[in-house]
Amino acid sequence: MRALLLAAMILVSPDQQDWMMDTLPAQHWLGLFDDKLQPVRVRMKDRGRISVDPPKPELILRDIPGVTAGPVKAAEYDEERRVITFDGQRYQLVVRADHGAELRHGSRVQLLFPKTEFVDEPHYEIVWAGDLDRDGKLDLITVLSQKYSYYPYEVWLSSKATGSEMVHRVAKYEHYSC
Repeated sequence: MRALLLAAMILVSPDQQDWMMDTLPAQHWLGLFDDKLQPVRVRMKDRGRISVDPPKPELILRDIPGVTAGPVKAAEYDEERRVITFDGQRYQLVVRADHGAELRHGSRVQLLFPKTEFVDEPHYEIVWAGDLDRDGKLDLITVLSQKYSYYPYEVWLSSKATGSEMVHRVAKYEHYSC
């Protein structure tokens, strides 16, 4: 098992993506540093490059409902088996034969990614797992995609879950690699 690590990325809502490259607001950014979310200042250096102060967060978030500065707790993740261990509880991301993806915890099952007819080198990743919203329950950042070049980063929070959900998607950042 290993703690989840990731390269720095920016997750913002789709309505913010268009202007992000030209005008980058300096406020309301949170950087994920090991065991805490803290405010960071993000500045545009030139087109496509940014500077972050303090430097080298694992992840940068902006305006994610329910996510504020403060301590966070990361989960352990076995990437090969897609098993998450959080507070002694075992969760698993299961990719079905129809290319749907489910989060399982004991007898509970939640569909995170529905069946899709089109697949082209699909990929299903847990980017980060732990407690982002400080409610003591598992939260996720995922990439669940049916196409090799499409990276929909999604933030799932337990505090926003309703009904039988374990987590609820609160933000999505779409990225294409080509």
